[in-house]
Amino acid sequence: GLNVRSEEELLIADDPAQFADLVVQIASNPTLRQSLGERARQYAETYHKVEVIGQKIEDVYTGLIAGRPG
Repeated sequence: GLNVRSEEELLIADDPAQFADLVVQIASNPTLRQSLGERARQYAETYHKVEVIGQKIEDVYTGLIAGRPG
């Protein structure tokens, strides 16, 4: 359900060994850590701010109300 890309907004591991390798990679690479953090924050602010979610919910309710007969 999330519209994220591996190595853009986050890193994805398929098993514990790969997860451990990625943790070490992030811990030892400040440039990677900062760029992932910045892009992850931008993603969260774009798609998951209260105002964004609230507007999506309002749009759903408006559509439901508009579709009702009467």
